[in-house]
Parts: sequence; structure tokens; C-alpha cells
Amino acid sequence: MNKIDFKQQLKQHILKNQSDMLFITKQYHYKSSKDILTNIYNSNQNYKINILLQQKIKKILQKVLLQNLLYWIDYATYKNNTLIIVSKNHTAQYELNYKKIELLNIFKNFDDFKDIQKVSIIRAKQKDKIEFKFYKPKKLKENSYAIFDNILTNKKLFKKFEEIRKIIRQHNEKNNF
Repeated sequence: MNKIDFKQQLKQHILKNQSDMLFITKQYHYKSSKDILTNIYNSNQNYKINILLQQKIKKILQKVLLQNLLYWIDYATYKNNTLIIVSKNHTAQYELNYKKIELLNIFKNFDDFKDIQKVSIIRAKQKDKIEFKFYKPKKLKENSYAIFDNILTNKKLFKKFEEIRKIIRQHNEKNNF
């Protein structure tokens, strides 16, 4: 169903005053280029924030802890006002537990970690060998049908959006949508 057919069908339902009009408007939502850009920007913001926080944590830990203690850290992250450090074995966990108060005081001096309340040291299972991985977003299934208005006046951006439209259509054809 193209945009013109959709508008005609919508007009018919409005004139007939039928109750299934709401269903039709929800089923076919046409996106503008502004909607697409804001969605892309908002989805990437959380990913960028997590990476930046993990990089800051890693740098702080590298400057504060001894090299042999750093070797025993698998992963470190910051969630819900808690710094979570995953150690490789029980000895590293034991050693890092002595540093909890020191780490808490050091991290409180940074703007991103002002509201930190506690430091948790957790021992990793043998299956979960991680080594300072960064957060990776899940791959999402494309639900778009490449129906959006491209009202951009900048020729380069206009071409980019047309390329995006082409990629979405090819993806839908490939996956039989």
C-alpha cells in the first residue's frame, strides 16, 4: 500500500466514521527523515555513554591499582550507583575487597561517579572469561518498509537518505517482508 492509497483509505474511514480507523493509522506509520535521525541519535546515545563510562573506569583503575591487581580484573562497570568489578579468581576478589573503601573515595572525586554508594567485587565463573569487553548493542530486526518523506534540501543528505531507503528495501526483499 503506497502513501496515496493510505490517505484515500483514511479519508473513506473518516467519512464513514468507522471504528477500525485507529487500527489502520497504527498499522501504517510513515516516518519523516527527522524521525529517523532522532531514532538513530537516541539509540546510539546509550551505547556511547556506556563505552565512555567503561573507558573512564578502566583509566581510573589503571592509575589507582597495581599492575598485578589489574591483571586479575575481568570486567568493571557502573550501574545503579554501584561500581561492579568482576575478578578472575577468589584471591583477586580477596585483595580487591581490601581496596573497596579506597576505590569508593577515589571514584567520588569524579563528576560521573559523584553519586556512587558502594563498590561490589564479584568473582567470575570459569565460563565467563571476558577481559574488559565493552557493551555491544543487540542487533534489531528492521521493521521499516522504507516509507518516509525525504524533504531535505542538502543534496548530500538527500542522497544518503535515498541510499538508506534502498538498503531497507533490499533487506526487506531479501528477508521476504
